Amino acid sequence: MVGAFSLESALYWAVTSYGKQDNPAFEEVLKPGYKGFPLIKADDRAVEDIPFFNDWASHPEKDDYWKTIDGQNRTNTTKRRLHILYYQLSLILRN
Repeated sequence: MVGAFSLESALYWAVTSYGKQDNPAFEEVLKPGYKGFPLIKADDRAVEDIPFFNDWASHPEKDDYWKTIDGQNRTNTTKRRLHILYYQLSLILRN
C-alpha cells in the first residue's frame, strides 16, 4: 500500500518538533509553506531549513527510507527486540 505525502501534516509536525523544544506552529507561520513549489522548500518558506523535512520530501515513493520507519510491521519488530533484550537480561542475571 502506498500513501500520499501530506504537506499539511508533515510541515506542521516538522515546524512544531524542530529545535531543542516543541514550538507552536500557528497557521500564519505555516501558510507560506503551503503555497508554492518546490515542495522541498516548504519548510524554508514557513520558518527555516529543517533537514528531516527535506528527507521526507526527497522520498515521494514508498522506498526503503519509508519502509524502515512506517511502523507497519512494528509489532513483529518490537517483539524481536524484546526477545533479544530478555535473552541479554537473562545472561546478565545468571552471572
